[in-house]
Amino acid sequence: MKTLNLKWNLIAVILAALFLFSSACDQIPEIDPNLIGAENSLINTPTTWEANSVKTIDCALIINSILTIEEGSTIKFTENGSLLIGSSTNAALVADGSAEKPILFTGAASDDEGSWYGISFGANNLSNTTVLKNCTIQGAGKNNQPAITVDNTTISMDSCTVRYCMAEGIDLRNGGSFGSFEHNHLAYCGSYLLQGEPNKMLGLSDNNSFVENLGKNLLIKSGVFSTTGSLTKLDVPYIVEGILDVLGAELSVEPGVSLLFESNGELKVGEGQYAALIAEGTEQQPIVFSSSAQTPQAGDWRGIGFYSSNSSSKSIIKHAIIEYAGNPAYYDGAIQNHSGFAMENTTLRHSNTSGLLCYADGYFTSFHNNTISDCVKDPIVIWAENTHSIGFNNIITAAAGKGIYVDGSYVTRDVRWIKQSVPYIIGGGITVTTESGTARLSIDPGTKLAFQSGVKLYVGDNGVLSAVGKADSMIVFTSNAITPSPGDWAGIEFLEGTRGGTILDYCVVEYAGNYDLFNIGISTSNVAISNSIIRHSSKYGIYIYWSDPAHSPIIQNNTYEGNEFNVYRQE
Repeated sequence: MKTLNLKWNLIAVILAALFLFSSACDQIPEIDPNLIGAENSLINTPTTWEANSVKTIDCALIINSILTIEEGSTIKFTENGSLLIGSSTNAALVADGSAEKPILFTGAASDDEGSWYGISFGANNLSNTTVLKNCTIQGAGKNNQPAITVDNTTISMDSCTVRYCMAEGIDLRNGGSFGSFEHNHLAYCGSYLLQGEPNKMLGLSDNNSFVENLGKNLLIKSGVFSTTGSLTKLDVPYIVEGILDVLGAELSVEPGVSLLFESNGELKVGEGQYAALIAEGTEQQPIVFSSSAQTPQAGDWRGIGFYSSNSSSKSIIKHAIIEYAGNPAYYDGAIQNHSGFAMENTTLRHSNTSGLLCYADGYFTSFHNNTISDCVKDPIVIWAENTHSIGFNNIITAAAGKGIYVDGSYVTRDVRWIKQSVPYIIGGGITVTTESGTARLSIDPGTKLAFQSGVKLYVGDNGVLSAVGKADSMIVFTSNAITPSPGDWAGIEFLEGTRGGTILDYCVVEYAGNYDLFNIGISTSNVAISNSIIRHSSKYGIYIYWSDPAHSPIIQNNTYEGNEFNVYRQE
């Protein structure tokens, strides 16, 4: 009997233990297969999240294989959440939603900006496999991370929305690019909607839409355009971070594009390698080169530079606006020109230095119908040899004493200086001459040439000066002083080798006589001066040097005022 009792007691103990174990098991929480945490933060084999899945990511989920997310799925991220594809091992993300059932990447708690980190594609991303299509990415950007980072790889992204980001929407870095980027919508980001290196910002499709983002729109990072292509007109301006070089390529800018330059921004064309800038807007859609400042001021950015390897036959700025450039610490003009380019139907304004600065080799292949205003210095600076390349129908305004500043040099071919709305400011001695053939400087009626102190115009060997004005549109050779006085400049001198056909007709020559004391000096018979006003010289209106036989210029029907000697022949 005692033995039987022991058996029943043992059975009771075993049953009680089993009951307690069963109760304990019932209290173990069930593992949520849709919650991904640190313990399962690697995907090392091909994985598919089926249609309409709901996943919550509470870690940096690293994809080392191919993750496929089917349509209608929602991927939620906690504040610890992010998605990394191809950071160290070949991998791909295939998130291919549909218009009816898009895929949503969002914060687990809310879709507020910075709720989670973002999605990052690394160098080992499989570019031919990865695709984002019909996806919405929102609420990313914790710790100012981009919502999408494309680092040294390529992704295809179509019909996607990126919004409500704490920092950048999409960051293309270290050569990151798009294989396809169509019908996307980017909006409401704390920083730039999209940013990338110069080549990677070319050719963006205009079927993408962008919402104006308080000036933080499309950022072109400092660097080089080394691939020929176009900047497409999009909904918002491009912002230029720093210095952009065009080297070994042709950069086209579509009508209506705005390029807004940050402080010290600059566009350089052909500095050391062949390059061209083709910026042809239209009257209805001009191209804008301006400052990115909310309250722009003259000198906010450096300007545009055409260098010696620029293609003079291709580079053109047409129907454009160039404004607020000319940072004097770096540039002496809103445009600096070491070669040739065409400029037509363009407005240049608000430069903190000169408008256009042409160096010794700088000229225009075409220059007409332009408007230049509000420049602190001269609206145009150019050498005498290339002054004729300034064309017609330009509207140029300048402060007193400013105008088209002509650096002294030789005029060695047949050229014509067209009347402009401001004077030509002659800043250095000019000699019209050539070793062979004829160098002819023709000056249009109504043109004004204002000479700096001590500067002289020479006509030398094989040179011709043809200054033929009209009674109501006389050509004026004068001083550039604000308050002119006799002797301000050195006058016009016709040297012995002057060719026939040299003429001053309906001209005014005044306030010269520095050094040689004359307004006009003559050492040749090949000069005709008629119907002109010669006045206010320091001593001689016209001075004819001694010669045997004597020089016999034609001097007739002139008016003289304020000279000690009107016409003086040296004996």
